[in-house]
Amino acid sequence: MFGSEIVGRSISKLWSQNLVFKNIMEIKSKEQIKKIKQMNKIFLDLDEGEYKIRILQNPHIIYEHKVDIDGKTKFIICPTEMSRLANEEELAPCPLCEQGNKPAIRYLTVALVRYDSDKFEVGILNKNSIIKKALDLNFDPDFGDVKEYDLKVKATGQKLQRRYEVNPMPKEKSLAINEEEQKVIDSFYSKNALEDFTKPKSYEVIQKIINGEDIPF
Repeated sequence: MFGSEIVGRSISKLWSQNLVFKNIMEIKSKEQIKKIKQMNKIFLDLDEGEYKIRILQNPHIIYEHKVDIDGKTKFIICPTEMSRLANEEELAPCPLCEQGNKPAIRYLTVALVRYDSDKFEVGILNKNSIIKKALDLNFDPDFGDVKEYDLKVKATGQKLQRRYEVNPMPKEKSLAINEEEQKVIDSFYSKNALEDFTKPKSYEVIQKIINGEDIPF
């Protein structure tokens, strides 16, 4: 069960990952390029379609601000609400809070997404509606620990209008994690930790981001 472990920290190093090729190699097909991009992807994109998802880690909760900077939308973790969440005696200041920008809750977890019998991905899932449903199931005694069975997810709608229908699969019909999937899971965790994506930046750094300075995320 998730229990108190749902309370986590916040997102960081998100866009600071250097997703370039480190070795020279011969590209022979578009499928090869696609596969390499998938290997380097951290956050899971769920386009329209049906998926089977296995939650791999207890979710973390963060608070983040949505802000438009130079025509681009950015999400910035709120240091004030994160320090409040951590029950710190002195709350960290936040320039966006001072401007009246109210942060929203975001859930994060690590998940295995199966697209069909051969294709799958492992990464960070940040779709609130899916994770909220997973939490409901997790705390429902009729279903229990959501990490022990698959979720059948149907995504419909375009971009901001996308909706997710989530239904639990019986444990006996859920697929066991196979050897190939486990290798990818182990590889992901060897390079990434969910906690690394849950740390707010300082007041000064957030102010520089607001001012349009080029600060790695």
